[in-house]
Amino acid sequence: MADQVNWTAERAKEHNLPPQGKDESDKAFRFRISSALRDMGFPIEAHEAYCNALYDQSQDVLTALYGVVTQETKRDYGQTDGERVGDDIATGIVVRTPAREVDPMAMLLAAFLR
Repeated sequence: MADQVNWTAERAKEHNLPPQGKDESDKAFRFRISSALRDMGFPIEAHEAYCNALYDQSQDVLTALYGVVTQETKRDYGQTDGERVGDDIATGIVVRTPAREVDPMAMLLAAFLR
């Protein structure tokens, strides 16, 4: 069986970002790299790093990318692009959920994400 590729480390290397620190957790590393990539204007790579998977191999990455596209219609959210990582995921979940399954309260809360 082939070794699993660490896509977070690959994205860090590709964009000359510092590798995972000795005492840095996997979660902290994924967040640091994804935030840096989002700040640099690479949303696809940011979510691949966050999910440690390629966009065409992960529903989680695709969901986040739906959120990226949806949020691009609104430019006044988050103080930095790095903060958009979580917003992308939340928006993607709302956008991909069929209307008949959306809780009206969840839609109201989503409207206040900005």
